[in-house]
Amino acid sequence: MAVKEVRAAETVAEEEATVEEPVEETTATEMVVEEEAVAETVTEEAATDEAVIEEVAEEIADEGGEEATEGAAEATIEEGAEEATAVVPIEPPRSAPRRPSGISFRSEATSSDDLEELYAGLHEEGGSSALDPLDEDSKTIVERLREFLFLDVRQMTTTGAIAEFRSCLDMAMAIGLLDSAQLDELQVRLAEGEEMIGRFAEATMRMAEGRSLEQDLAEIKEKVQPAMARLKENDLVVHLENEELAQVEAQIAELQARRALILQRRDGAVATGRELKSSAKQILKAATETKKALAERKLIRARWQADIDSGDIAWRRITCLI
Repeated sequence: MAVKEVRAAETVAEEEATVEEPVEETTATEMVVEEEAVAETVTEEAATDEAVIEEVAEEIADEGGEEATEGAAEATIEEGAEEATAVVPIEPPRSAPRRPSGISFRSEATSSDDLEELYAGLHEEGGSSALDPLDEDSKTIVERLREFLFLDVRQMTTTGAIAEFRSCLDMAMAIGLLDSAQLDELQVRLAEGEEMIGRFAEATMRMAEGRSLEQDLAEIKEKVQPAMARLKENDLVVHLENEELAQVEAQIAELQARRALILQRRDGAVATGRELKSSAKQILKAATETKKALAERKLIRARWQADIDSGDIAWRRITCLI
């Protein structure tokens, strides 16, 4: 497609070369240099256009026409500079969409001559005659197609944008503004746009789901906050109770130690009591034996006293008789 455009530009250049003066050629060369300087300062698409210009110049050089080469390069550079300026609108999109290489549109206000040239370019490989003038509907369709080619994904996702693009494409095909190659490229552009819209819609849906999940999470956090506060209070109460329980356990341990000491002392007292009981029994036994001995002694004494008393009486009787 680019080669055919260059050939058309080559023909125009040959016709202009027969009537232009050397001064006009110098002026045209200076204009070409200025346009090249402008083209070098634009975006990546301008760099791509320069690469296409170099390839076209090499092809034309192989065919052997210096004048044709200069004319084709001049025409292509003009087209590349105009397309490069079209890449920088007043409000540039965030990402410049890919533009089909087979169609050349201009960024400035489209005049009748520009539309006729565009119409001729669209009819280069087929369709109706390129010499037919553009009517208002064709101009509108061409203008809308040019605008759609530079839409980004956010603009294409607006309500009815892709449907309007498809409608303009069908109308352009119906009235013969597009050949098969251009139609294929625009259909590829349409498919890419639909794919981007699908991805954008999916991403938007995921973002909406993410926002919904964030809102749900925020609501859950709000609902959980009272429970979390109560849980913190319960944790504090449990902590205090654990401290009290530790104190009680310490007291229990102390009491158990005291109980063990008391039991130890009681065991000693019990052993001592047993010993005392044994000693008491022995003492009681000894006392009983002593009492028996005393009783026997008292009995013997009583008998002896009785004997003495009886002897004393007898002695007295004896003395009385004397």
